[in-house]
Amino acid sequence: YRFSAEWKHAMLKWMYSFQDHATGMWGPKNKRTNKLLKLDLNNTASILKSYRDCDGNDIHRQFPLKYREKLFKSAIQQLSQPFPNDDDLDEIHEWNLQQAKGIAMLLRHLWKDASDKNKRETIQIIARHIDICFDKYYVKKDGAFSYYPNAAHASCDGISNLIFKHIGAFSYERQKKLWGDPSLNATDLGQVVITELNPSDLDSLVSIPDVNSIRIY
Repeated sequence: YRFSAEWKHAMLKWMYSFQDHATGMWGPKNKRTNKLLKLDLNNTASILKSYRDCDGNDIHRQFPLKYREKLFKSAIQQLSQPFPNDDDLDEIHEWNLQQAKGIAMLLRHLWKDASDKNKRETIQIIARHIDICFDKYYVKKDGAFSYYPNAAHASCDGISNLIFKHIGAFSYERQKKLWGDPSLNATDLGQVVITELNPSDLDSLVSIPDVNSIRIY
């Protein structure tokens, strides 16, 4: 579709003023109270792309993003919702869309100026999401993922629903951009030479909060 510059500017101006000041989100409002009827993360993620690029920079100088902190907290609130019942396919469909679009929104458009607290909470949400994907959607015989839980076969929709691309699983440069250079985050614990390995010898490793696996050669 082709629209004039004036049309695009009018649309941006209207949406800019329509952003909710209490939550930072966009969505249907009560005409009488001017309050959001619901927190619409899916549409908010779509609209935000008109104001910020994938590096978190404002696209339009006259429309710098407002209510960033409120928007981030509202998104975390929505992304923290529990997984629906396995037989509630409509709710699962909505949950899948919200998780994929919401997490991508945080990492692309809001990560640049996010607080450390918001980043930590996002990391917890991402970890939970990956756990759920492998628990509910992974079809072992196909080696891939379905879109709905406990399905007989994997599907393209199921694979596209994953967030691995967004978190940098396939891009070293994106990993460094989001989580920092490994040389700055890694800790050299030195070498220990032993003739017999006991569980207690691993205590210094397993006590580190961010360690979730240990590889032994």
